[in-house]
Amino acid sequence: MEVKLGVSESDNSFETFPITETSTNNGWSVATVDISSLAGKTISVIALNFKASAEVADYQTQLGQLSVVSGSYAPGSILS
Repeated sequence: MEVKLGVSESDNSFETFPITETSTNNGWSVATVDISSLAGKTISVIALNFKASAEVADYQTQLGQLSVVSGSYAPGSILS
């Protein structure tokens, strides 16, 4: 499964960034994407793109939070 982060400025053209690595932090799966090339720009859309080369039966994505934060951010613990 290929997963990309897509961002768009106001002209509706998307720039994509591959999500290749994830880690676990306080029970969350965390993906970090370097978007420093967008510094100083205004982003109007943030999107996730999922693509598989073949059909994937019963694939699920559960998105708890999508945000743009500093590199030192750590999510809070998952509440039971």
